[in-house]
Amino acid sequence: MNPSTRSSSSLGTSRGLRIALLWILFSLISLVTYAVSQSMGSGTFDAAAAFLSGEHDIDVVLYADRAEPASVEVETGQRVVFIVGDDSRHDMAEERTQRREARLASGEIEKGDSFSVAFRESGSLSFYDRMNQDIHVSVTVR
Repeated sequence: MNPSTRSSSSLGTSRGLRIALLWILFSLISLVTYAVSQSMGSGTFDAAAAFLSGEHDIDVVLYADRAEPASVEVETGQRVVFIVGDDSRHDMAEERTQRREARLASGEIEKGDSFSVAFRESGSLSFYDRMNQDIHVSVTVR
């Protein structure tokens, strides 16, 4: 057999592997695009700060009766990700300390959903769950 020829079975395996890798690549691109579009919809996504900061996201897990942790500190540009940790529904919103036109809010999120916020300015904010007003999360941005 000529060393430059390949069997048809090895060509099929190679082609199948390439197709699988392309499918994985497109799936990852779709997930990243979805996550970015959800963050941009909140009106607070600062892509340059989020990607250039090099900081890790801070996860806050939401349960029916609490949030863990209930208080977080982040750097400017770092993201806080509210993740639903059980079967309950949540609607996280910024508590207003002064009258402003806009307020950060997740809308209703449920199991498998998350809501992320990147902060551009230092300060303190407090969030509460509009579906269970006993759940509060304080965020300090340095």
